[in-house]
Amino acid sequence: MSVFAIILILFSSTSAYVLEEECLNYTVYPVQYELTLIPHIYKDGNSYYDCDIVITVIANGPNVNIIELDAKDLEFKRESIQVLDGNVNLVNAHRPYEFDNSRGNLFIYLREPLKQYSLSRKQYFIKISFIKRVSSESDGIFLVEYDGDDGKPK
Repeated sequence: MSVFAIILILFSSTSAYVLEEECLNYTVYPVQYELTLIPHIYKDGNSYYDCDIVITVIANGPNVNIIELDAKDLEFKRESIQVLDGNVNLVNAHRPYEFDNSRGNLFIYLREPLKQYSLSRKQYFIKISFIKRVSSESDGIFLVEYDGDDGKPK
């Protein structure tokens, strides 16, 4: 009985993992990132940075109409989200994007599908401006106290 339960648990956790993997967006592949970070560091702990990012991407598959990005804890500047084909913004004006707070994902909806790179050699540019709050507990970029020339923490 206990061997059956262990096999059942192992199978259940494996199949759940596979289903989650299949739901992730692998249809758009990043080729290059360009970042401009402007830090705003304040002693009161209300620190953040502004970021302008341009991600060069290619479409791995046909008919890509939605781009999914990891965007946990980011505050987007609403009109800044663009997906450019040259100078043409492909973001759907009626439903530009959605943010899933529970998973920290941004979904960008396009008015026409991206062309598959293997057939067209086409690259696209995702442009986004956002604010990210930072503290000593933040992931990625975070605050750290250090001792100044006078020996006092800064």
